[in-house]
Amino acid sequence: MTLRYLTRSLPLVCVLTTILSVTPTTAFTQTTKSDGPEWRAGLFGAGTLNIHNGEFSSYEGLQGCGTFSDAITPGWTLGNVVEARLRSGWGAMARIGFWQADGSFQDPATLSPLVALPDGSTVRMSTEYELETTLDVVTMDLLVTYGITDRLRVGLGPQVGFTTRASFEQHETILEPSIVRFANGATSRLILAAPFDQQGAVATERMLRIGATLNLSYDIPIAKRLELSPEIGATYAFTNVLSSFDWTAHMVRAGLRLSYVFGSDDVPPPPPSPEPQPAPPVVMAPPPPYVDVDVRGRDEDGAMESVSEIVLTDARTVDVV
Repeated sequence: MTLRYLTRSLPLVCVLTTILSVTPTTAFTQTTKSDGPEWRAGLFGAGTLNIHNGEFSSYEGLQGCGTFSDAITPGWTLGNVVEARLRSGWGAMARIGFWQADGSFQDPATLSPLVALPDGSTVRMSTEYELETTLDVVTMDLLVTYGITDRLRVGLGPQVGFTTRASFEQHETILEPSIVRFANGATSRLILAAPFDQQGAVATERMLRIGATLNLSYDIPIAKRLELSPEIGATYAFTNVLSSFDWTAHMVRAGLRLSYVFGSDDVPPPPPSPEPQPAPPVVMAPPPPYVDVDVRGRDEDGAMESVSEIVLTDARTVDVV
């Protein structure tokens, strides 16, 4: 990654970040697991292997000959991601990013011209053509995801992209003899540098990129609502980079995704209601003692008469000797 690549790509990345990180926030914060999908939004970054396949030549305006084919060149990608997950395990993910998809091609020269040495002898000069392509691509992946486990998820879906910049620099380098120099005094010379679609360079147009993306990630919670997810992925391109060449650029990547999980905090259930306590028994005061006695006696004449006075004596048995 060079300063030149960062300078040209940072404004585009900032625009993408604003679109995806600000717009959905209000809608997502009201969503909970109980009433809909669980939403996530964040950033991703990855190192890439840019796999260039096809064959194109340096004709049609490129000075010098050269037929270039396959190349594998390191690059990088950076962008935003929004994801919705259902409780069933299925989900959907949208990824918008910037891909620095440069390629470095080499092709040995088929002709070995004779060159004269200072001592008057002649030798054949072997050279190699080098083509450095600069590709800046804005990509959008729309993936269907599924949770293999609670943390391991796989995603598959289409990718659509547009190449915002496609340019090249072609050099020729002397391989041998080492004492031979070009007119500039060096063993390497610049043949041509220009955008591919510039008039007078190569008559071609940038193509809409269509491909298929496979993604595999593992979620690691690092805070209450933050997840760090290592992920690997690959994108296979179905369309060419340029209209005039059979040239496709595929991607293999490995990187990290940082996501914020939206939703309200779970409210704990209310405590159970206490069981009703039984009412204490009512203690009834004993009624006052009451004795109704009707005592009759017989007098000396044998007639029954009511006794006018009765004396009751209470004595404890323990007091009786």
